[in-house]
Amino acid sequence: MLFRSTLDQVLNHPAVNPTAVRFIAQRYATEIRDYSKVEAALERLVKVAPDEPEAWFDLAGFKVAVGKAPEALPALRRALGLNARRLQQNPGAPNLLTNLQTDARFTSLRPLPEFQQLLAPK
Repeated sequence: MLFRSTLDQVLNHPAVNPTAVRFIAQRYATEIRDYSKVEAALERLVKVAPDEPEAWFDLAGFKVAVGKAPEALPALRRALGLNARRLQQNPGAPNLLTNLQTDARFTSLRPLPEFQQLLAPK
């Protein structure tokens, strides 16, 4: 109980950093298994690291996993937009578009036209 309270306090601290938020999300997922808290932590992560494509990608993957596919698509769109911008600046950076094509979390989205549009060359 104390551990959970401490995680909540750190997560809600105004100066929390992305590394701490990721740690908290992992603890909620693996040790506590409180998926509403995992979702809250990932939502917080995109607020403290709004320009980080992986944060949005992980949020989208989680949303799909908990049956919130319609909420996943905007996060995925944001992740891929940030990813494209990062690749323009650094062509050697990890490419989330490649990951998207094989990541099992997104299997249920693959048949959707909205998902196919995300994969279309621009």
